[in-house]
Amino acid sequence: MEQRTNTEGEISLIEIIDILWRGKTIIIIGTIICMLLAALVSWFVLSPEYEAEAYIRVSGETDVPALVKTLHSDITLNEAITDLNLEGYTINNLRGMVNINNEQDSNVIEIKVSGGDPLHITQIANYLTYHFAEKIQTTDISSNILETNKLIEAIDPQIVTLQTEMDEAKQQLDEINSVLTKKNTSLTMNPQLDEIIGTNLSDSDEIILSEEVMNPVYEQLMSRVSQSQIQLNKLAEEKTFYEQKITNYEAEIAELQSQNVREKLQSLAVEKILTDDNAIYISQAIQPMEPIGPRKVLNLTIGMVVGGMLSVIVVFLREYIGNARSNKGVQGKSGVGI
Repeated sequence: MEQRTNTEGEISLIEIIDILWRGKTIIIIGTIICMLLAALVSWFVLSPEYEAEAYIRVSGETDVPALVKTLHSDITLNEAITDLNLEGYTINNLRGMVNINNEQDSNVIEIKVSGGDPLHITQIANYLTYHFAEKIQTTDISSNILETNKLIEAIDPQIVTLQTEMDEAKQQLDEINSVLTKKNTSLTMNPQLDEIIGTNLSDSDEIILSEEVMNPVYEQLMSRVSQSQIQLNKLAEEKTFYEQKITNYEAEIAELQSQNVREKLQSLAVEKILTDDNAIYISQAIQPMEPIGPRKVLNLTIGMVVGGMLSVIVVFLREYIGNARSNKGVQGKSGVGI
């Protein structure tokens, strides 16, 4: 009786091996069944899964992590579904297919798209690649527009100041001309001067003109007006140049946004896209020919391991239940005998 109690309290390694050996048929059959189920699911139930990869490297100062987040945004994914005519796809479904990796302190972005249609996932990967490059281009152009607007804002006060100074100088010139005109009138209407000079002073404009030329204030004002006009013309030309530059930048953005999907994807044939601030190097996704999943060998291995574990559990449960019934039978017989 004491030996039986010790057996119930502890199970030796020999007993475990003995239990497994007696249940080897169950273990083998259970393992084979699970492997067959794994093979059935892998070959006939699960659909082939493909993966397309594209890479982007940005050379320049760009906030890459912030732009990477935009690739997972609802707006971007919805645009991809609409532009590529992806029927049956939802935003959440597409988000689960897209995997974007950007290592810390790295300007290399890896875009992976997995799914059952190799053509669709290739188009999605290249579309997102173009979208990222377009974002960088648009960001650079927008920054240039802001900087150019700042230059124009700096020019405008200078133009106003010069215009004010020139208007004041012109006003002073007008006042001088008014004074000289009055002198001319008074001289012409003085008969005594006519007798002294011995000629008609109707030609006294030449005398006044010589006075104007000899007048240092008049000369200074004329020089001031001329210099102001030159500076105004220069600033006006500079402002016109910057405004034309902004118009060109806005045209570039409009052109990027107006391109259709085919033009966008074909533009990726250029491996290097240059902007004013960055160089974007693109490696396109190529349509995969071989599926990456399901991993049939791995599934078979998992089926074998799971089948073996379940079978061992069944064997030990069978042994435990058998021992429990035997103990009850022994206890029942002992009670009858007493």
